[in-house]
Amino acid sequence: EENAAVLREVGALIRVDLDRALTAFYVRAKADPDAARFFDSDRQMDRAKAAQKRHWERLFSAEFDSDYAASVQRVGDTHARIGLPVHTYFSAYANAVSDLLTAIMRPKRRGLFSFGGAPSHRLVQVAMRAFMLDMALVLDTIAKVELEEQNRAFGHVEAAIEHLAAGNLLHQIPGPEQSD
Repeated sequence: EENAAVLREVGALIRVDLDRALTAFYVRAKADPDAARFFDSDRQMDRAKAAQKRHWERLFSAEFDSDYAASVQRVGDTHARIGLPVHTYFSAYANAVSDLLTAIMRPKRRGLFSFGGAPSHRLVQVAMRAFMLDMALVLDTIAKVELEEQNRAFGHVEAAIEHLAAGNLLHQIPGPEQSD
């Protein structure tokens, strides 16, 4: 419960900087051709930004409930569906985290100690644990989605081998666009 209280304190501190950090996050994404290709329009980028903001607000509410789990699932499912490379995800996340950690250390929180509330180093520790947990859960979701896709593909190959063994040379393995 102590960590949850500190995490909520972090959330209150970064709330004012969240929009700025997310704007910088998506400005960088738009400027990077490898990242920009995952967005069809500015409107789509705005929707992603709003979803990311809601996701991080859930994270910093310290309520690791079904709403947070569903949010992690949506993020992981989306990243898996669009084929977002892990290095792109890590790089973008690291830049955003850096911006938000800077916000934690701002004016009233200069140095190692704060003026009321948890010491700054404690805020950073708990924030980093939350960010790492969030990334790990999203990556776990991506891995599960990819494993499910791989298992479906192996199922199609297995079925094709069975058809071949039975003498059916006409059986076709569906391509990704035709597959379930």
